[in-house]
Amino acid sequence: MIKKIFFSCVALLTAVLIVFLGQKALTKISRGEKLDPMQVYYICQKNKPETGNIPEELIFSIAMTESSGYIKARTEYAYGLTGLSRIALREINAEFKMNVQYRDLENPETAVIASYAYMQSLYNRWKNINQSMDDYTVLQLSVISYVWGIGNTLKWLNNTNTSNRYIDEAIPQDAKDYLYNISFWSFYGKKNFD
Repeated sequence: MIKKIFFSCVALLTAVLIVFLGQKALTKISRGEKLDPMQVYYICQKNKPETGNIPEELIFSIAMTESSGYIKARTEYAYGLTGLSRIALREINAEFKMNVQYRDLENPETAVIASYAYMQSLYNRWKNINQSMDDYTVLQLSVISYVWGIGNTLKWLNNTNTSNRYIDEAIPQDAKDYLYNISFWSFYGKKNFD
């Protein structure tokens, strides 16, 4: 009886392990090729628009934060090297008369071009909200909007008690972590590739 229970447990654990490893393998395959940071930085430099306010190290930072260099990185809401959502893609296609499809974000250059467009769109919106804001503030709010959405960012700014305790607690931890990652990758890119 004890032997039977022992072998049943071993068989169950083996099955769980096989399923777990199989899921890990599928996750790795679905992320696609991984680019190293230098390759990502080069793609961001090469595809930087001639006009606009978005620094290449910011798009590099977004790409590394969103995907760690995986060209087919996927979350529930975003896809590709720069982690764009379907909503963001629709917005930039309409605003900039682009025709980028969601599956096109598998191409790292297309993902970077789309990310520049989306960040420029967010930058323009924030500048229109308050034209006296300096570029640093506009870029920070654009990054928060990239990860958390412009609607959530506006609610946070307009409806939060002005006590630092409430300001900090009103924004989710993953959005705060995103800003730390952006800062790290921006410094890394400038230090190593500029």
